[in-house]
Amino acid sequence: MMMPSQFISKNLHANGSTEKYDVLDGHEKFRDPIDGDFISKIDSCQMNKIIHAFPDAMIVMDSRGMVLFFNAAAEQIFGFGKHEVLNQSIGKLMSLPAGTRQDIDIVSYFGSEDVTGGQRFRHAVGVRRDGTSFPYEMIVDRIRVQGKQVFVAFIRDLEEQEQSARQLRSLYDDLLHLSRVGAMGVMAAALAHELNQPLAAITSFVQTAAALLRSGGTIESTCGALDAAATEALRSANIVRRLRAFVMRDDLQRSFEHLSRLIEDAMTLAMAGAAEMHVRSEVDLDGFDPLVCVDRIQMQQVLVNLIRNAIDAMRGGGGTIFVRARPAGRFAEIIVADTGPGLGAGQCSQLFDAFVTGKQDGLGIGLAICKMIVEAHGGKISARNQVGGGAAFCFTLPLTEGVS
Repeated sequence: MMMPSQFISKNLHANGSTEKYDVLDGHEKFRDPIDGDFISKIDSCQMNKIIHAFPDAMIVMDSRGMVLFFNAAAEQIFGFGKHEVLNQSIGKLMSLPAGTRQDIDIVSYFGSEDVTGGQRFRHAVGVRRDGTSFPYEMIVDRIRVQGKQVFVAFIRDLEEQEQSARQLRSLYDDLLHLSRVGAMGVMAAALAHELNQPLAAITSFVQTAAALLRSGGTIESTCGALDAAATEALRSANIVRRLRAFVMRDDLQRSFEHLSRLIEDAMTLAMAGAAEMHVRSEVDLDGFDPLVCVDRIQMQQVLVNLIRNAIDAMRGGGGTIFVRARPAGRFAEIIVADTGPGLGAGQCSQLFDAFVTGKQDGLGIGLAICKMIVEAHGGKISARNQVGGGAAFCFTLPLTEGVS
């Protein structure tokens, strides 16, 4: 297939006596005595109509960056008429740092080697006639006309595309947030019970300290009771802190986190009320505690979801949740397993599809969100039945190289 720049080059070369770049706006007949095909018979006016019909902006520049041609799509995107930019620097259409000259050395800007087949590709920010800026992508071909270099740039406005991407990211963040709030709603009673224990202990220890003071108890025993109360207060504060961080609608950002800390925080939230259902947990990292670059809240969301699912699977009968981590090549593999009834036949292949659920009152979005989060972090997630019974959910996270 003939590239647009090859089409232009062929026709620019057709009239051997022409030495000016404005041949694109000339009125000579384009002839090719050897080829004789349809394209070679198109005159410049007809070719201009074809070029102006291109859906993408097309700009032709010389090696100094001076605009030689500006098609209709370029006029529409930038808001300039062609007569306002012809023989002007391409820098007029680009967002440049303050104080930078608009003169652009095109050869340096795109590299000195020959460009063929649209190989020179750039993202840049353009400036419209009204002064507003917008993102665009540009593919550039270099061609020779009468022994002189010209650059043909094809430009596509990315403003609507990036706006759609921002809206999609915003909807994605909202979905994650609502999912966490929903999870907290399900765990509200259990968390209230979890907080009640340290609060009751604080009351008991403070009352003990007061009784010791009234009865002339030793300073050591009184301080011991107060220290125990302080410990329980810190425990309840940590539960509230983790709960608040989990539910808050903050800007999501990645940071280096120890895997053990991620698991510990998630266990604190997810195991609330599990003891009353006769569900216990075992965490086995076997000394494996790497740094991973993750969004901490999102990764806790994955772990909380998997642990709560395991608790639900053992509801009524009790059992044990096993959380393990181990190296798997360039990845850390995290496994959340239970001793419940396991997954139904054929369920594994559809578990991570949206709106597919095995729960009577489930929405079927929890595992789909887990899959999105894990894959956004460069990992994979899967589920399987264990040989000895129960289900195991595994996901991977890339290890952070060179960070200790």
